[in-house]
Amino acid sequence: MVMVCAAAALLAHPFITVIFGFNYAAAADITIALLPGVFFLSVASIASQFLSAFGIPWTQVAAWVVGLVVQVGLSIFLVGDYGVLGLAWAQSACSGVICTWLFVNTLNYRPEAFAGRTHHSGGEGGS
Repeated sequence: MVMVCAAAALLAHPFITVIFGFNYAAAADITIALLPGVFFLSVASIASQFLSAFGIPWTQVAAWVVGLVVQVGLSIFLVGDYGVLGLAWAQSACSGVICTWLFVNTLNYRPEAFAGRTHHSGGEGGS
C-alpha cells in the first residue's frame, strides 16, 4: 500500500491537470493530503479484522469513537484557515490515530493465549 500511495502522490498533479485542466490543480494537493489516511485505513482494516476474530473487544470500538472525536475537533479547527485541504489533513490524522490505536491493541492478543479454545462453525456435518 505504501507503493500505491507513493505512486498516487507522484501522479496526482499531472493526472488531474491533464484530465481535468489547470482549474482543478488544487484537487491534487487534496488528494495527496488524503493519501496518508488511505495507508492508515488499510492497516487499520487488517488490525480490525484480526481483533474481530477475538470477538470485537470494546477497545476496538473505542478506537473508532476516539477517531470520530479527533476528526470533528481537527475539522473544526482546520477548516477556517485551510478549507478543504485542512479537512483532508484532518482525515489523515484521524486515520493515523485509529490505526495506531488498533495496531497497539493487536499486540495484546496472542494466538497462544487462545490455543485451548475450539471454534465450531455449525456448518455441514457439525454436531
